[in-house]
Amino acid sequence: MRQNIKHSLLLIITVFISISTFATEYYCSPNEGSSKGDGSINNPWGKLEDVFKTKNNFVAGDYIYLLEGNHGDVNIVGVNTKYIKIVGLDNAILNSMSFGTATVPAKKWAVSDVAIINDGLGIYVSANSSKIKFNQISITSLKSFGSYTKEELLKNTSKGILIEGSSCKFENSRVSDKYISIENTGSKNQFRNNVFSNFTKNAIVTFGDNNVLENNLIKESYQVFADNNVAILINNKDNKKQIKNNIFRANQIVNFKKNSKKFIGQLDGIVGLIGIENSIIENNVVVTNSLKGISTSLIHNSKIVNNTLVNPYFGITLIDNQNIKNSILIGDDNYLESANVIVRNNIANDFVFANVKGIEDHNIVLKVNVKDYDNNFFNWAKFDFSLAESSVALNKGTFEGAPKTDANLVSRKIGNFINIGAFEYGKIDESNQEMIIIVDPRDRELRSKGKDDWDGQTQIRVGGSGQDFDGVAVFPFQLPLLPGGKEIIEADFSAYMIKIDNRPNGNLDVYGLPFKPKDKFWVVPHEMFYQGGYGQDQTARPIQSAIADGTSISGTTKLNSVGKIGLKGYLNTAYEAGAKTGDFVFIRLNPSVKDVTPFHRWIFQSANTEKEKKKAKLYLNVGYPELNNEGVVVKDIINTVVVTSNPVEEGKINIRFYGFDVTSTVKIKLFSYKGEVVFKNEFTAE
Repeated sequence: MRQNIKHSLLLIITVFISISTFATEYYCSPNEGSSKGDGSINNPWGKLEDVFKTKNNFVAGDYIYLLEGNHGDVNIVGVNTKYIKIVGLDNAILNSMSFGTATVPAKKWAVSDVAIINDGLGIYVSANSSKIKFNQISITSLKSFGSYTKEELLKNTSKGILIEGSSCKFENSRVSDKYISIENTGSKNQFRNNVFSNFTKNAIVTFGDNNVLENNLIKESYQVFADNNVAILINNKDNKKQIKNNIFRANQIVNFKKNSKKFIGQLDGIVGLIGIENSIIENNVVVTNSLKGISTSLIHNSKIVNNTLVNPYFGITLIDNQNIKNSILIGDDNYLESANVIVRNNIANDFVFANVKGIEDHNIVLKVNVKDYDNNFFNWAKFDFSLAESSVALNKGTFEGAPKTDANLVSRKIGNFINIGAFEYGKIDESNQEMIIIVDPRDRELRSKGKDDWDGQTQIRVGGSGQDFDGVAVFPFQLPLLPGGKEIIEADFSAYMIKIDNRPNGNLDVYGLPFKPKDKFWVVPHEMFYQGGYGQDQTARPIQSAIADGTSISGTTKLNSVGKIGLKGYLNTAYEAGAKTGDFVFIRLNPSVKDVTPFHRWIFQSANTEKEKKKAKLYLNVGYPELNNEGVVVKDIINTVVVTSNPVEEGKINIRFYGFDVTSTVKIKLFSYKGEVVFKNEFTAE
């Protein structure tokens, strides 16, 4: 009986407390409210600044809605057990907000959907305050920095946010037209999915430990001071020697979009002026014309992985060198040793290491030029640095130590491989592909003893071509695109032998000649001529000896098993040596003896024949060696949709489909952070 009574009393007390602390909705209206109001929607208070001067007895869980108008300079103190939320409605504006003082803290306050406009500090969180949340906040100056003179900007030292407290969140917001967008001296703070633009010094300055800077867009730097601006600066304060346990992930940094913008200059990316300990720098995209894409003099027990650092600003001279290498710079010979550092899966214009111990692998150095950018990026001219099908970084990374998602939160586990760089969604069919490459029409018969070459004919004669000269056949082939870093798994060559005249002595050997860029085709054809012992031409690569002899039968001539292996090695070596799509390789057929009896010769069909089937050809099987080993289980890419944003053209998205049947219809819905449908459409997979 007593036990039942006790339970009943407990239930009554619990209900009573719950009712007494029930959250309330309040409204503030600078234009229509009054200090005499009761805070209801029909009788609102005035501006929020005045409310906090006279009232501070809000209950945990309360909502304070801000109606249209300027709510002034708001100073908030008070520790809550549950968040009190301040939500802007109908173009709510504030001059500034501060949380806590030197002696009185603030805790568990959440602010969303407001604009803060001033020429000073926008938001301040005191060192003794914590767990303050900001969402969908806009912080700007009274007018755009684009309308200022340089002298005016040099005098402006305003900051968007100064956070000295801990465990705060600043998300899905914008800060523009400030000297420094955010200064963070606290710990355990998170800055995520924000846009920081039009800053005159630094976008983010951070001093503390255990912070997360993730998925922020930093763009449109205004350089008016002598030193470079910095997107993310890890700085020193109170003689602190290092920061630790920080994450710098998937931030996209774009110096400027158009070179006609005022005050363009150099923007450093992620720069550490003090030591970095136990931290992660991954999936960042740094698009700038500075040497310091990612730079620190001292780093320990940290990893720098899957970042993309490029300089696309060709021809813009800001210092002596136009095409500056956007680099990863680690360590300093004149400083302490950096140790236990992993630098992996990165794309950069250069890597510089000094006094560093660690692991450096699966990185790619990309030259600062149009050709390399065209080959490697999907649409770099529009700041889309996802990988093109021809990229050397596609599917060439390692999963070990790599992040689970890419810079756009796309899974890294699409297919069987991982990309190098910040983006995973440039994907291709990973199965083997068969290709047939037909000889270029400019094949020819090269002649000895200074005789003019014979080209433009329907036949090519090899051996004793004429009365006092010998001939060899050279077949040019234009290299195809090898998608996604694939290699040539198998290769074969065929040429059609029309007939043999007078049974020539010796054999007919096959060589691969050095590749030529497509703009230097047939530069010095006489250097391609050779006849003699197999393997003795030091300028060419032997592929197969004796593909034919004086007794061979006319018809299609192909390589044997040894020749196929030799041809595969020759072609893959050409790509490894720098040959690009569209460059030319050359297959030469020549006699194994130095002098062949006149008119004793092999006669082959040239590319000038109208008989397509009789033209010389390369047969290629292209794929990934790792997937062609016995016992390997290949993971197919099936029904994958990837939606990504453009860092420059805000509001624009790219939608890509992988592994769908061509007849599939896909329905797409995109939602905002508030759960609202912002895009809806149907697509066919093709």
